[in-house]
Amino acid sequence: MWSSVVTIWPIRTPCAYLVPSADRFITWQRRNFFQFKPFGFILKKLGAFPVQRGKGDVEAIDTAAELLRDDCAVGVFIEGTRSKNGEFGKPKAGAVMLAYNNHAPILPVCITPIGSKRPRLFHRAVVSFGELIPFEELGIHEGSGVEFRNASRLVMDKIRALRERDLRELEEKDASNHI
Repeated sequence: MWSSVVTIWPIRTPCAYLVPSADRFITWQRRNFFQFKPFGFILKKLGAFPVQRGKGDVEAIDTAAELLRDDCAVGVFIEGTRSKNGEFGKPKAGAVMLAYNNHAPILPVCITPIGSKRPRLFHRAVVSFGELIPFEELGIHEGSGVEFRNASRLVMDKIRALRERDLRELEEKDASNHI
């Protein structure tokens, strides 16, 4: 299941606006999720739009950029795929490219499952929000591949720190419940 997500915020959104309303938070999902019409209908109503994974889906990037211009937050899973073992995967550059090209800050978010290694449907999880990262702090000056990869690692490090903090807090809570 997904374990990390990056939310790219439009510039005019205040930093304290951490939980946008349903009509202002948009996420992209794998295009094949939309092929089953009832599920695709529900996803669209929840604010998702399709993306073709593994390719430079120009239409999805354009849609995300348009949404950012319209003051919507766009949720992107930075790893680009689900983790089979619950461990973090290698971050992809798409989220930071989108943030850089649209002058949008990034909000690191981590989903930490409770009682298992991977988040599972209808099971408890902790969702943690990190500090907003302005696009200027991503270290991207020329838009090179190296800069995008380094910026992706920086964001992933922030997400890892959220996971470590959540696991520590869960262990402390569990230990205090056994006393």
